[in-house]
Amino acid sequence: MVASSNARKILDKLLDIALYSSKCNFKVSDTCIVKSMKEPCATHDVSILEMSEKTYRELSLYSHRYQVAQFNHTIQKLEDLDKSQMLQSLRYVRLTRNIISNEQKILNLWISFESLFSWKGDASVLGILSEYVPKLYAQVAFLSRLDLALQIVKKCKIKIIESKANKNLTINELFNIFADESLAIKIFKNIEDDLLQYRWKKLYDAYNSDKHIIKQLKKTEKDVSRQIRRIYFLRNKISHTGFYSDINPILTLHLMDYVQVCYVALNKGLLECTQIEDRLFSFEEIFSYLLLKTDLLFYRNGNDVKINYENLFLL
Repeated sequence: MVASSNARKILDKLLDIALYSSKCNFKVSDTCIVKSMKEPCATHDVSILEMSEKTYRELSLYSHRYQVAQFNHTIQKLEDLDKSQMLQSLRYVRLTRNIISNEQKILNLWISFESLFSWKGDASVLGILSEYVPKLYAQVAFLSRLDLALQIVKKCKIKIIESKANKNLTINELFNIFADESLAIKIFKNIEDDLLQYRWKKLYDAYNSDKHIIKQLKKTEKDVSRQIRRIYFLRNKISHTGFYSDINPILTLHLMDYVQVCYVALNKGLLECTQIEDRLFSFEEIFSYLLLKTDLLFYRNGNDVKINYENLFLL
């Protein structure tokens, strides 16, 4: 996929020159042939359109776990200005789906992203995005990895909890499994796939105690904050200089993830807020409510910092 993407960048540049220089119409094939010049030599035909569809599909961290089918009903609980901003954000996600160019996707997704934070006023957009999004994203990433752990456990050949079939195990029961080292090792030895064994080991190392979970959450927050900053400066570079060369498609995927995580957070937060008080809410109120829950996620027990799992608002 990387070779195909690089080949496409080269072809795009050549076509830009050729199309302008000759001022004639070209028929451009969808197929890109990528040939390896190193041993062992290999040739591979790639459909550029299919590759783009796979690269930019929205099956990301949010989609398999959170159903937003009732999102149109949720939007009705937003204040008028915020409802307008929400519709603008959704519009630019739709526009993103219908274009292929990486730089235009970045610009459209950034507009969609920033539209959700229109209440920032004079605050730095980069500062306010970095304040809210990394914490929300870290929780979604955490729960997504727990989903993976649960799928691995369900495929295990041994019965893990005597009173319950593996297929009926829940995420909450995973914490008890991770807390029992001997049981985690037993599961590891009974996983038949080497890759799944490796993933189970990594998941166990990251989530076998509150200390490790907190460390993982903080690491994800830091990584997302850096990535948002990187995308922000790239967006400015595209806007002000027309830069488009060698834009990594991974940045577009991550930006799509951040937008979608915000949608999920707004949907979930708005549902919780309207249960407390039946009225219209603003983005600022919802995000502030979610940030408060995030701040209450940790508590101190003696010398140890613990997690209040009830405040994992996306659990």
